[in-house]
Amino acid sequence: MSPAAIRHAYGFDQIALTDIHGNLVTSNGAGQTIAIVDAYDDPKIASDLHAFDQAYKLPDPPSLVIQKQFVGGKPPTVDGGWGVEIALDVEWAHAMAPGANIVLAEAFNSSLNNLLTMVDWARSQSTVSAISMSWGTNEFNGEAGYDSHFTTPPGHTGITFVGASGDWGKPGIWPAYSPNVLAVGGTTLHLSTAGNYASEAGWNGSGGGTSTYEQKPFYQAGFDSTGFRDIPDVSYDADPASGVAVYDTLNSNGWLVVGGTSAAAPQWAALVAIANQGRVLAGTSALSGAQSVIDQLPASDFHDVTTGNNGYQATAGYDLVTGRGTPLANAVVRSLVAYTTSGSGKSSGVSSGYSSQTGTSSATVQVEIGVITADGPSNPGAPIEAAFADLAPGAAVATVSAVGLPWVATGQSFSPVLESSGGVAVAFPASLAAGRLASLSAVDVCLADELWAEESGTSDATGESPAESSGADA
Repeated sequence: MSPAAIRHAYGFDQIALTDIHGNLVTSNGAGQTIAIVDAYDDPKIASDLHAFDQAYKLPDPPSLVIQKQFVGGKPPTVDGGWGVEIALDVEWAHAMAPGANIVLAEAFNSSLNNLLTMVDWARSQSTVSAISMSWGTNEFNGEAGYDSHFTTPPGHTGITFVGASGDWGKPGIWPAYSPNVLAVGGTTLHLSTAGNYASEAGWNGSGGGTSTYEQKPFYQAGFDSTGFRDIPDVSYDADPASGVAVYDTLNSNGWLVVGGTSAAAPQWAALVAIANQGRVLAGTSALSGAQSVIDQLPASDFHDVTTGNNGYQATAGYDLVTGRGTPLANAVVRSLVAYTTSGSGKSSGVSSGYSSQTGTSSATVQVEIGVITADGPSNPGAPIEAAFADLAPGAAVATVSAVGLPWVATGQSFSPVLESSGGVAVAFPASLAAGRLASLSAVDVCLADELWAEESGTSDATGESPAESSGADA
């Protein structure tokens, strides 16, 4: 399929962003940077991307930065399989968000440590707001110790980490299983003869399941009672039978038809970048960990995919084949732009986990909060804010627990009040503020045990190497 066909099928061409004056703005991810993390080197990627753009009448990206990891003074070698992966990821992130800058981070090889080194490099780049990872490994004991790699650094604009869920059906792969990652599964997309969206079914290769090791995040609290993380969160066209066009001269004379959740992850990263463009236009900031918001969006923002089997059966509502479904891009962007992370803006560096409760003043939302301090903290005594949608102003609406912080032995709980502006003001008591919370430079609202995870273990990662039009897994 072409970029225009996919854009129309999922409603990218219906996204309407406006500036503060109400003027329509091209919805293309302008001002955002999408980072692609892959292994090995594709020396043809710049020229192949340009040829891809010319074929589909797309502009070149504002910038394409390629960062190679050197080990022992040597750059990554060329690898044909990963070359297809790189071409797919770069071309289709750009195709869906042609106004975004593209950063390609090439790990020295496919070892997990090297890939994560490049994830860390990518998240340190100042304008990056979405990172796409079309690779992974089977789950392993200790994987949660790596989850801190998928967090927004203190003082950085919000980042969403997007991971392919796997191409071999259940049970799926890590890092998609990390609660800090937006896990993207796969579907088979059908268009009408007029080129409009017709239907979808869950792809039998879509990775999905319930984690053996990762605890269930707060944003999946209502999904099931297992207590462990479910994937995927969402899905996108991935079946090689409804695959996308890729231009790759490293391995072929040019055009390939490629599928896999590798194709799905960079396009969801592009959608997040467009939403972040809209948020900046609206005077807010890029989302940090958008999966915590996306998993709570209205069902009407998605195509609910109810057929298909990857070892599990797709059903109405959330399922382990397609997650919440595939995006109605205009609806998803509208909801993400409207989502508020810091109501009245009294504090800086706030990234909030999202939980929506509709109803009365007795509604309660629970989050766990981790606080990062840095040298030279400022704003002593500033309140911490987190935003929660659809709650009645004036009521005690949340319990925030300082749990799992390295300098809080038992944790403390506070009942903040929803402000009329939509923010939740959280003032820590003097007993705690007199300690290391007396001055704050950054605040992260997230699962505390993820924020403070220690690194441990090692593994090798396999690129979600796309399947070609023959349907063979590569």
